[in-house]
Formats: sequence, structure tokens, C-alpha cells
Amino acid sequence: MKASAIRYNEKNGGGKPTERFLDDLCEIILEKAAKAGFITGSHRLTGSAIKIGMHMSSFRINTTKLGYNARVGRTNAYGWHGIQSPKGYKRTNVPTWEQREDFNHLVNDIFDKFGLVATITSGNYTVRTRSGRVNDWNYGGDRGKGWSGDACRDIVTEKEAREDLDSDRLEAEHRERMRVIRLERAREKRVRPGLTFKTPQFSVIQGGVA
Repeated sequence: MKASAIRYNEKNGGGKPTERFLDDLCEIILEKAAKAGFITGSHRLTGSAIKIGMHMSSFRINTTKLGYNARVGRTNAYGWHGIQSPKGYKRTNVPTWEQREDFNHLVNDIFDKFGLVATITSGNYTVRTRSGRVNDWNYGGDRGKGWSGDACRDIVTEKEAREDLDSDRLEAEHRERMRVIRLERAREKRVRPGLTFKTPQFSVIQGGVA
């Protein structure tokens, strides 16, 4: 996520913030994000632009605070790309679509609080324009389909995934299959013919063994 052409709004004089203010703004974003359970980074790029995010990602969730999300498999134009897991999903710290919206609102709230004008973009999406905040990123109903990075449609909360996929049943069935496999392997070991070994022949020669 990048915020560029940062200025104060006309009510606040319309001037350009100092570099010190932009550094402080980055710290405030980090603090507010951490309180919300979001892990991110932020630093000043120029005298009128800051970067919000990490490498290839605006943020990740703090699983200690928010719990894990779940990466699930869905059908698409190329067929099934399901998750190979007894639970039916993989745990992840990648944010859901709703959490991405919350993060965007958090950033917009901070810019509103300080009376700032800026253009803020995140991947293929515009979070803020010179006219003000953007509150709807569900362009064309794609719900993150065009977001650069992760496929947001395949990320849900772990609670939702367990309910939707009936993970309790899937895990119980997996345990039963593994139990049967273990019993079968144990049975095979019991009935496997024993190996025969030739007994070495010894003879006594001059009081020794040969």
C-alpha cells in the first residue's frame, strides 16, 4: 500500500507536512494496526509519500490476537484446486477480505483524523483519492479477485472453515482411516513368514574354536 501526494486539507492550511510528521504518521499507523491485530510495516518514501506494508503484502494478521484464518479450496475455470488436509483447509495468517477492508478503514480513519489529503492505493485497488476516502472495494462483485497477492476469496476465518467444511467429521474419518491402516500394517507384520538363518558350524581345533 502506498500513500502519495500527501498534503493537509484546505481546512488545515493545505500545506505540505514535514518529514518528521510523516515519520510520526508511520509510527501511528503501526501502533493502531498492532492494536487491531494487524502486523505491518510503514516508512517514509519521500517528502510527500509513505509506504504501508511488508514485502508483497500490506499486512498479516496477528494469530495470537485474532486467531488463525483458513485457506480453503474451491472450484474454478481450471478445475478443482482443493486443499490436501484432513481438516479440509490450511491454517494461515493471510487476512480475509473483511480484514482487508478493516485495514483500509483503519488507514483512512488516521488520514481523516489529521485532515490529510492523499492518494492511497493497494494492489489494484484505490483506498483513498484526493476527494476523500473510498469505502467500497468490491468492484464488480469480485470480492478481491483482482487484488495483487493472495486470492482473497479462498481465505476465511478458521471458525467459518470448520463449520462450512464439517471439519470435525473429516478429521474423525481421517483418524479412523489411519487407525485401520495401522492395524493392517501390524497384522501384516505378525503374519509375515519369519526369516530363516543358517546356524554357523563350529569345530574345536587344538582347544580353540574354528
